[in-house]
Amino acid sequence: MRITLILATLAIVSLSARVTSGETPFAWPPLPNTGFVRGRAATNDDVRTGAVAFVLAANGKPIGRPLDIAIPQYALWHDVRTGTDTPVIIIQAETNGTIDVVGCMGIADHAVRVALLKEFTLLGTDVHKLSSPNNRWREP
Repeated sequence: MRITLILATLAIVSLSARVTSGETPFAWPPLPNTGFVRGRAATNDDVRTGAVAFVLAANGKPIGRPLDIAIPQYALWHDVRTGTDTPVIIIQAETNGTIDVVGCMGIADHAVRVALLKEFTLLGTDVHKLSSPNNRWREP
């Protein structure tokens, strides 16, 4: 069986926000009310409307199942290539039974990214429980 991952954007690996000691103060925004999918697998129509980052498909048919995590929620995406952590909002999380895939949107750059669940530190949905805005981000 051939598995296809259909992406909503080609810029899934672009980086422009890093948790560092930069010059611009960082503050977590409110979680969105739209622009995400939870409780069901994503469809090609969801990709076309920009509500999701990907569709897990085999032989042209969606095969993803939603992961049991809060959507949307705050997270840090760890880029294993550069070693940096990027603050994001998770907008989608699915599995095909073998891999767990997450779609997210960068807080600073709004870039949509797709990565494996193991690359994320999930931070939950309560902005008041997150680190203070003393954390900083900077654009490279």
